[in-house]
Amino acid sequence: MEEAQHAQERLNQAMKKLDDDLQPRRIRPITKKAYLCMAKCTDEPGGQEQLQACLQRCGQPLDQAKAAFTGELQRFQSRIQQCAQSCQNDAQDAVRDRPGIENDPAAMGKVEAKYGKCVASCIDKHISLLPTISKRVDADLKKLL
Repeated sequence: MEEAQHAQERLNQAMKKLDDDLQPRRIRPITKKAYLCMAKCTDEPGGQEQLQACLQRCGQPLDQAKAAFTGELQRFQSRIQQCAQSCQNDAQDAVRDRPGIENDPAAMGKVEAKYGKCVASCIDKHISLLPTISKRVDADLKKLL
């Protein structure tokens, strides 16, 4: 399991790097543009309905950016979870196929170690996909600037 924990730390670092890269380069400029646009809405003549429509119009690119970023991260996380679930299924099958294995600490240790390596492999495989995901999100966000 220690191997899986180290892989989880690597994943957390990779995700932080992705966020640290995209936030200042893409998300913040979109946010700034939306807020400046919203500020201009308050200078426009018209009633409350026109103001709300203007504010909503200005906020749409930011909402789209957040949705694109969040959606991509959710799909990524779902893929990792599916891979980890496969590891768990394999471990459960290994235990079911050997009645009494629960009473054999050495055998259970092997099953747990195999599970940990499998999960770590899932995480590392998906970490390697982050540059591609980053480029895809970056391209989507660039369109909103």
